[in-house]
Amino acid sequence: NNINYTLFAPSDNVPNESTAILFTLDGNLIDYILYYIYSQEISSFNFTDNEALLMMDGNTSQITVNPIDASEYNIMINQVNITTPDICACNGVIHIIDDLIWSPNINLNEVNKEIKFHVDNNILRLHNISSDSYIEIINIMGRKIKSSKIHDHEINLSNYKQGIYIVTIKTQHQSISNYIYIN
Repeated sequence: NNINYTLFAPSDNVPNESTAILFTLDGNLIDYILYYIYSQEISSFNFTDNEALLMMDGNTSQITVNPIDASEYNIMINQVNITTPDICACNGVIHIIDDLIWSPNINLNEVNKEIKFHVDNNILRLHNISSDSYIEIINIMGRKIKSSKIHDHEINLSNYKQGIYIVTIKTQHQSISNYIYIN
């Protein structure tokens, strides 16, 4: 019962910006690794342009084959270059890629958006906040004043006493804290 796989393994030259995203993702690493594994062995000679591969996590990746000249091709998976193809392994083949590939169900736009907020006329205005975000407001004495899911991008602070507060916004992918002043 020999089952052979194809693994698309990132090289040690993956850009720091790509690997930094890993630390912001929820879940277990195995949830993301399964997108790098195809359940059959496939060598670079058998790739076809615009080929869809059903990966082990149930999502599809896209193979692109671009001819460079009559005998050489640039092969990509999801717009990431396969730099070293066809490394023979005991249970399949490994293709080295030059960046990370992301399953379509990962919203990288949300990951890359920077959470921002500011106070204007005692209204806390929130920017780049998703629907699953939470807010926590703590007074200067360390007492939690507010802790709830965010339902609106503007929060009226006029009922709070004048002073300095610490606001923390948490989304699925990031958390940011900063001081605000209410007058």
